[in-house]
Amino acid sequence: METVQHIVIPSLCDLLTGFGLSCILQFSTVSPDAGNFFFITVCSILTGLMVQLLTPTRKPCPTWLMLCNSTFSLLITLSLCLNLLSQLSPPREFALIPCYVLICIARTPVSQLGLLAQCTLGVLVCFAFALLPTSRQARPEGTDSLDLGGAVELSQSILFTCLFSTFDTADKQILYYNKGMAAMVTVLLKGGLLLMLGMTRDTSLYHFMFERENTVSYWLFVAYGSLLVFASMQTAAQWFGQLKLLLGRNQRTVIRLQHILYAILLAAAWAYPLQLHLLRSIITALLLSANLVYRWT
Repeated sequence: METVQHIVIPSLCDLLTGFGLSCILQFSTVSPDAGNFFFITVCSILTGLMVQLLTPTRKPCPTWLMLCNSTFSLLITLSLCLNLLSQLSPPREFALIPCYVLICIARTPVSQLGLLAQCTLGVLVCFAFALLPTSRQARPEGTDSLDLGGAVELSQSILFTCLFSTFDTADKQILYYNKGMAAMVTVLLKGGLLLMLGMTRDTSLYHFMFERENTVSYWLFVAYGSLLVFASMQTAAQWFGQLKLLLGRNQRTVIRLQHILYAILLAAAWAYPLQLHLLRSIITALLLSANLVYRWT
C-alpha cells in the first residue's frame, strides 16, 4: 500500500497535466500513422525502464530543481486550462480572474487524498478520451517517417514523462528509498497509457490545444477542465511551498508577495504558446538532463 501511495499515484497524477501534458503536446505534432512513431515510443519507454533498473536508489532532489520542475508543470497546465476555458466562454481573458482566484486559494500542502483524487480523475478522463472518438481529426495525417529532430523531441518527451512526475517530491518528509520493481511497473503503466493516447487516431484530447470550434462533448469539457483546475491548484500549492523552502529565512517577504507572484505565473501561462513546440522541447531537454544528472551523481 505504501508503494502505491508514494510511487504509483504521484506518477499517474500528471498523466493529462504537467509532465504528461508536455508529452501529449508533442504527440499533437505527429501522425500516429507515421512509420516509426510506434517504434520510437516503445523504445523510449524501454529506455525509461533501463534507467530505473540501473538506478535502484534515488537521491534527494535539490530544492531549486524541484521548483524548476513545478514551475514548468504549473505553466503548461495553466496554459491549457486557460485555452480550454476560453473555448467554453470566449474570449480567453475572461478565464484569467477565476483561475487566479483558484490558485491563490490553494495554500495547504499537497495531501495523499488530493493526489488520489487527481490520479483517479486523470485515469478516468484518459480512458474517456481513448474510447470516445471525435468526428474531426486534430492531428497531422500521413505515413511519412519522423525526421531526426522530430524523433529526438518525441523520445525525450516520453522519457521525461515516464521517469519523472510533478508530485514526485510533493511531501518533503517522504524519504527516497529503493523503488525496484514498483518503479519499473509505474514506467510501464504510465508509458502504456501514453502510448494508447498517442496511437488513438481520432481522440478529442488534441482539440483542446487549439483555439477553434471542435466536436468534444460538453461533459468531457467539464471533466477535463475540472482536472486541469484541480491540478493547477495542487501544483501551485506545491510550488509556493518549495519557494518558501528555498528562500528559508526570507519566507515572510515571499508571503507578502504571494499574490503578485501568482499573478506573474498566470500571466506567463497566458502568454505561453502551446504550439511553440521547439521552446517546449528545449525546456524539456534541460529539465530531463538536470534531473538525470542529480539522480546519477
